[in-house]
Amino acid sequence: MIFDPLVCQVQSCITLKISKEAFDKSRLENNGSAFVGVLQFKNIGNKDETKNQTILNNEVYGITMRANITNLTNSIDMFFTNNEMERKASCRSWDGKGELNWTTSGCETEINGNSIKCSCSHLTFFAVLMIPQSQSDANKTAPHLESLTLITSIGCGISMFFLSIALFMHFLLRKAKSNQATKILMNMFVSLCLLNAAFLSNESVANTQDNTACVFIALVLHYSMLASFTWFFIQALHMYLWLIRQNVTITNYVRKITVLGWGAGLQMLAFTT
Repeated sequence: MIFDPLVCQVQSCITLKISKEAFDKSRLENNGSAFVGVLQFKNIGNKDETKNQTILNNEVYGITMRANITNLTNSIDMFFTNNEMERKASCRSWDGKGELNWTTSGCETEINGNSIKCSCSHLTFFAVLMIPQSQSDANKTAPHLESLTLITSIGCGISMFFLSIALFMHFLLRKAKSNQATKILMNMFVSLCLLNAAFLSNESVANTQDNTACVFIALVLHYSMLASFTWFFIQALHMYLWLIRQNVTITNYVRKITVLGWGAGLQMLAFTT
């Protein structure tokens, strides 16, 4: 059954499709008579509402049937028309109690051109919130955040495992025979280990809500990343000098590149912070 009591305006229009199941519940609680009431409210805002989310055309609709209409198998459909859709639409509802708090619970959104279809399994106050496209994409990614975080942690753990094996083999087995290239590589491995360790412990430290610990882990993470970039540069520079400029001789070469590799990161960290 189609129920269309509202006036279509210049920018928007709403059409209601109320299922037989909802009418049956209304008749059951109203002595055999079905009742539908639709109220339109303008300019209802939330004091905590950000500029990133706005109510479509500043219109909120309250629908009542003088009955407790919830958990419908056949949803109640609302069709909104908007000719200036520059943002992603999201159907929301509010139970009318307490502060204005919009939720997507019980409502699904379907967009077809300039038509917005809201399918809800209950009756209350409804509105269409317009969200920037970038924020809506972030909301789609949010359900997969835990899986992506787990995959990243596993990757960092595997990286640390093999880097640790390489460092163990170097310091216990080949330290006496290491050349300049090997020493540069080992320093790069140490910086990568430090980066992975800081990244893996980042969430645990953040959960402690200790401001000092959070600042410290942020500095370690930033420094280890800068040090890793510096050691990658030194490795490339060493290969260039070794392969292209073979006759270049630099006194205290290893000592100088060690100071450069670990000191440059500190200098950049102090500059960026």
